[in-house]
Amino acid sequence: KACVESVEELAKGEEVKGMGEWEAAKKIGIGTITGTYAQKLFNLKNFTVDKYKTVLRDFIKVHEETKLVPETDQEPSESLKQSQKDVFLEEKLTEGLEQCESQFDLIESLPIIGLATKVKRSLKVADDPWQCEVLAITKELKAVNSLELFHNDYKIQWKGSKEEKLDFVNCVMPLLGAKEKDMLPLVGTKLFSALMTFVVSQNADAVYDDAYLSLLANSLVYLIDQPQSKWKDELWNRILTTIVMVYTDTAAIKECFGKMLNTPEVTVQQSNDLAKSFALLLAMNEKGTVTKEQAELVLQHIGIKYFGLLAEGNKYIELLKMSEASILDKVKEELVGEFGKFNTLGELKRAVDTKISGLSNDFAYSRVELNPFKLEKLEQKVTLKKLNALYEIFLKKVPVADDYLYWLYTAIKNKGKKLEARPAVEEVQQYFFGVFKNNFLKMSAPNVYADLKEGFLKKFREEHMYLTPISVTKLKEHCDLRGLNIKDYQYVKELNLVKNACMCPKCPFFLKPQERLLHHLGTWSEKCPRAFHKAVKANLSLSPESILEKVLSGEYARSKPNDKQTLEEFDSNKDEAITYIKLLKEEYKKVEEEEKGYSEETKKIESEINTPASVFHEKKKKAKKEPQQKGRGKPRRGRKKR
Repeated sequence: KACVESVEELAKGEEVKGMGEWEAAKKIGIGTITGTYAQKLFNLKNFTVDKYKTVLRDFIKVHEETKLVPETDQEPSESLKQSQKDVFLEEKLTEGLEQCESQFDLIESLPIIGLATKVKRSLKVADDPWQCEVLAITKELKAVNSLELFHNDYKIQWKGSKEEKLDFVNCVMPLLGAKEKDMLPLVGTKLFSALMTFVVSQNADAVYDDAYLSLLANSLVYLIDQPQSKWKDELWNRILTTIVMVYTDTAAIKECFGKMLNTPEVTVQQSNDLAKSFALLLAMNEKGTVTKEQAELVLQHIGIKYFGLLAEGNKYIELLKMSEASILDKVKEELVGEFGKFNTLGELKRAVDTKISGLSNDFAYSRVELNPFKLEKLEQKVTLKKLNALYEIFLKKVPVADDYLYWLYTAIKNKGKKLEARPAVEEVQQYFFGVFKNNFLKMSAPNVYADLKEGFLKKFREEHMYLTPISVTKLKEHCDLRGLNIKDYQYVKELNLVKNACMCPKCPFFLKPQERLLHHLGTWSEKCPRAFHKAVKANLSLSPESILEKVLSGEYARSKPNDKQTLEEFDSNKDEAITYIKLLKEEYKKVEEEEKGYSEETKKIESEINTPASVFHEKKKKAKKEPQQKGRGKPRRGRKKR
C-alpha cells in the first residue's frame, strides 16, 4: 500500500517537482553525483534504464507466476507494519512497479525489509559489496525498511534496550525460513539483487548477484566470536538457513563449492574477501557436503590467506616476537654483566648495536612467534579470534603458534600452490629468525638500550657517590704499584684532585688517565653542587652544617657565583650531604698531613703535573664552543664543577 502510493507520486513527478536541483538529488539519494532527475539517468553507464526495464519485466513475470501464501516468520517493519513477504503479496504491486520508470523510482518505492543492522562501508564498497563490514545486529530482532533508511540519509538513530549495541542503523538484512521458501523465485531475480546492491553498496548503477550473500556472510563473521547466547544461536541458524535456501542450489555457488574442495589453493587465495570463504565452508557444512578432512584443508588455506594479507608490504614483521627466554633478554643479561667495561653511555649504546648485529641464527634458546595480542589489535574485519572460532567449529580445537607461523611462511614462500609436506618447525623458525634479526632486532636496539640505561645509571651512581682527594704521595704509590707514569696525570693542587682520571674508588676506571673525562663524568652530570670540594677544603675548621650552607649559597662557584642551590636539585638530602662533607673533611686533613712530609722529589713532581683549575675551566669553555663533529653527539658537560 505504502509503496504503491509512493510509486504513484513519483510517476506523477510530485516528489521532485518544484524542488531545487540539490534537494531533488538528495531526495533521489543516489550516490554522490548531484544533479536533476534527468541528469542522474544520463549518468548511468552499467545498469542503464533500458537494462533496468528488462530486469523489471522479468521480475513482474516471475511475480505473476509465483504463488505466495500469507504465512511468514519474518519480522514486520515497525513503520510499515509489513514484512518482506507482505510487500510481495501486495495486490497492486505489479501496477505500482510498472510506474517505476527507472531504478531511482524503484529504490524510493519498493522497500526491502529486514533486521536492523549497522555496517561499515569502505570506499570500495560501491564496486565490491564484499567490502562492507557488519558492526552490529539488533538483539531484539526488530525489523526496519529501506525506505525509512532512504528518507533519513541511510542513518536512523536507534533506541533499544540496554542489551542493544546499536547507536544507529544504516542497513537492513532480510532473512528467510521454511515459511518463506515460496519467495525464493522472487529473491533470485535480478531486480531483488539490484535492490540489495543498493542496500549494501548504495550503488544504483550496478547489479551484484552476490550483494545479498555478502551481507549474510559478513553477518556470520560478525557473529562467530560473539558470546554464546540464545540470540546468537537463533540468528546464526537463520542466516545459515537463508544462505543455503537462496544460494546453494544455484549453478554459480555449486561451481564455487566444487572449486573450493578441489583447488582451495586457488579458490580461497583468489577470493576477494575471507568472509566469502567463511560463508561457503559453513554452508557446505550445513548441507553436509564437506568431510572433516576436506574442511581441514580449506581451513589451512583460509589461514594462509589471512596471513598472506599481513605478508603484503611486510606488515607482519612488527608482529614477530621472541617467546619465553627472549633473545633480547639474553642480550640484556650479557650486557648487564659487562657494565664495568663501559666508560660512558655512548659506549653502552654502541655495545648494544654490536651485540644485536652480531647475533647468529642460533635460536636454540629462543623461539620466534607472532604476537597474538598485537594480532588482535589489528583493525581487521576477520580477526585472529574469528579465525580461531571457525577452526574450532570444524576441528574442535584452535590453531597453535606453530600453525600461525606455518601459514605465514607458506603465504610468503608458496602462495597459491598446493600444500605439500609441512616443513620442519626448525626450517620455519630459521627463516623467521633471519627476518626478526634483520628487521625487528635492529629496530629494537634503541629499546634495549633504554631498558639497560637506567640500570647502568644506577650502578654508575653507586660507584660515584663519593669522590675523594688524593695527595701526590698516594698518587705516586698508585703509579708505582701499577707501572704507570705519574706525568700522564693532570693534578690540581688547590683541590688535590686529578682532572684527567676518575677519582671515585669504586669506579672500574679509577685513576685511569683518559682524554675525555668529561664524557665519563657526564654520565651523571650536574648531580653535584657547584664548587663542592672547593668549599669543603676552604672551610675545614667549620662544622659540616656551616660548610653545607656555604656550598648551597654558591659563594665558591666559579660560574654562577652566589647563585643559590638546593639539595633537591641533586636528588640528595641533608643527611647524605653532611655524611659526604664529613668524609671529605677527614680526607683533606689526611692530605694536609701528607703534604707536610713531601720530599723535594715529590714537590718537584707536584709542580710538573700541577694543572691550575683555571686552565681546566678554560678548556671546558672552549669545548662547549667547538662545533659538533659529524657522527658525534653534543659534547657533554662535566659532572662536577669545583
